Amino acid sequence: MSQNQWHLIGRGLNGWHAAGINVTSSGGQLEPYTYWTGQECDGYAREAVDGAFVYDASEADPSIFARVVISGPMLHPELFSGWRKFGQDDFYPHSFDYVGPEIFERIYRMIPGMKFGHVQNGVCVWE
Repeated sequence: MSQNQWHLIGRGLNGWHAAGINVTSSGGQLEPYTYWTGQECDGYAREAVDGAFVYDASEADPSIFARVVISGPMLHPELFSGWRKFGQDDFYPHSFDYVGPEIFERIYRMIPGMKFGHVQNGVCVWE
């Protein structure tokens, strides 16, 4: 895997995942770990760009989190701070719309019980 590819790392209700430009991954871990075969893995944080947004929903209200995931927009790192509408033109991103990491972070910060951080030098610094 190439270094510095992840722009977002998240722990949803089913484990860790990461997203970058034209690449996604799920089933890994935030920090370095040993795969069941004995292979050493870097973890998502070591492979992330500096400033990558990290969220952990393990303590969030599961019904609110699920509602945001299902009805909210999808991350598209190439947009950086913008969004691309799927359907009608209005002022709020909805399901099937794409948003950049900046807007994605603002939306997820409204979910109660979430934990947030950003990657700095390959390590997640939690707030």
